[in-house]
Amino acid sequence: MSKEQDAIIAEWCEPKPIYVHTFDESFLRHNPPKSPNGFWRCVCIYDHGDIPEWVPISFSTDLNAMALAEKMMEERGLEDDYAIALADIVMDDYVKRIKDGLAKTGIGSWTFEIATATAAQRAEALVRMIEQEGVR
Repeated sequence: MSKEQDAIIAEWCEPKPIYVHTFDESFLRHNPPKSPNGFWRCVCIYDHGDIPEWVPISFSTDLNAMALAEKMMEERGLEDDYAIALADIVMDDYVKRIKDGLAKTGIGSWTFEIATATAAQRAEALVRMIEQEGVR
């Protein structure tokens, strides 16, 4: 689901550009242009006929990309909703690991879990928040 999550987050942060760059293929392959706010990049995808198209940056695998989305979320005043969604996801994973004997218990342990949430967990939390009615 990560590509779908990436698209949902990118569209929420910045509408997908409608123009397509006409740079030569070599430029697109080695230095893909980015949208004005940097949430999309223009690339040629072999499976799609090598036609330039806009694809979202990889929020679900890249913490730096997620930091850009989190900044946008904070600018919109939604950090509390996001923190709740992230805690739900992280705690679900944490409780599963405790049951399997793979994690320690205690308040310090679960706060560490939230602070060290993966890009995938953060992307899932932001998508959950976006999909709530009225958040877009």
